[in-house]
Amino acid sequence: MNEILTSQLIANEALATLGTNNSFLCTSNRQYQDIFGDRTYQTGNFIQLRRQNRYFVNEGRVGVVQPTKETSEILSIDYWENVMTDFDLKELTLSVNDDMGPFNSRYVRPIAQDITFKLESIIAQLAKTQLNLVTGSPTAPLSFASLDFGFAQMQQQCIQVYNDAYAGIDVLQASALRTSQQNAFNPILNDDISFSSQLGHFSVFDVFSNQAIERHQVGSYPGGGTVATTVVSGSSTVNLTGLPLSSNGVFKAGDIIRFTGINQVRPIGGADLGILMTFAVQEDVNSDGAGNATVIVNPPIISDPADVYRNVSTPVIAGTPVTLEGAPNSTYTINVIYVERGLDVVLPPMSPLTALQTGIATDKNSNTNLMINRFGDIYNALNLIRVDVLMGVKWHPQYCFRLHSL
Repeated sequence: MNEILTSQLIANEALATLGTNNSFLCTSNRQYQDIFGDRTYQTGNFIQLRRQNRYFVNEGRVGVVQPTKETSEILSIDYWENVMTDFDLKELTLSVNDDMGPFNSRYVRPIAQDITFKLESIIAQLAKTQLNLVTGSPTAPLSFASLDFGFAQMQQQCIQVYNDAYAGIDVLQASALRTSQQNAFNPILNDDISFSSQLGHFSVFDVFSNQAIERHQVGSYPGGGTVATTVVSGSSTVNLTGLPLSSNGVFKAGDIIRFTGINQVRPIGGADLGILMTFAVQEDVNSDGAGNATVIVNPPIISDPADVYRNVSTPVIAGTPVTLEGAPNSTYTINVIYVERGLDVVLPPMSPLTALQTGIATDKNSNTNLMINRFGDIYNALNLIRVDVLMGVKWHPQYCFRLHSL
């Protein structure tokens, strides 16, 4: 039931405009959007994004022919968000002007803001399971040092950064970081900080606060578990034993786990980096009555030294201990550091419906394509408005890090 202010004199404009910091939508890679521009697609349609090829480098005069092994990732239009509301003739007569300007500012713009925040929340939530590389600490606040160390780890992963990376961080962490750096800023008003949520340029990162950043609750795993069977190279499935008996939520989707002695390797050249490889748990895990469970991880564990895409130093063999990032049942913040090519977002224009008034509009604050329809229900004397948006999103973990903080 609408609650329209009609019984008293109401100002034409709202008291104030609420808004959100849409840093992911504003800093993501949008180059694939034109592929979906013909409006013939449906939800679930996808394109395959070819990843960079890798090769072994031969030494000496004699060449060794090696096959090219191309890999790809899927970018799918998975999300269709909409808001719909109606007005009876009395509400429309007393509250909405005939021209579209006041109608848009009073009703369409707030709907666009709410939809945009939902899209930002989806992107932040996907980072929990699609990203596995980790920096920062779940028990300490952010600092310049933790951000700069994240840059060092990005370099170790051969991510090319030319002072053009981004950091999306929780608003409270942003406040703490501003406080710790307050003497580094000129006291004259900084428009970027005050009005655009851009915290500043730290190390190589343009830092943005974002209300959609996720806090993660860790599973209950107390330690002591081991790998039950050796993991086949290329598999995402790990069988564990030695877990608490018949326990729910031993691991939770978004948990980060490590295997003792299993290190990261440099993507180019394959050198052992001396840092334990991190894997993101994809689904909640419950143990059985014998303390066994199966964990699905991202990325797949590639241990074959003959595979140019190898990502761990040695195979994960039976008996290898497993450890968990963060204390059992604790919570921490999942901030994200990334380069533009690490986050693909597609917000394609939709095919208009047949309606009294229909159109495709772009929200200038988030560069979001909206389908806006106004139409009438002649049987019930109702005027309706519906706003829709489609989105496809894909994090690419080879270009991003989860930046953990308290």
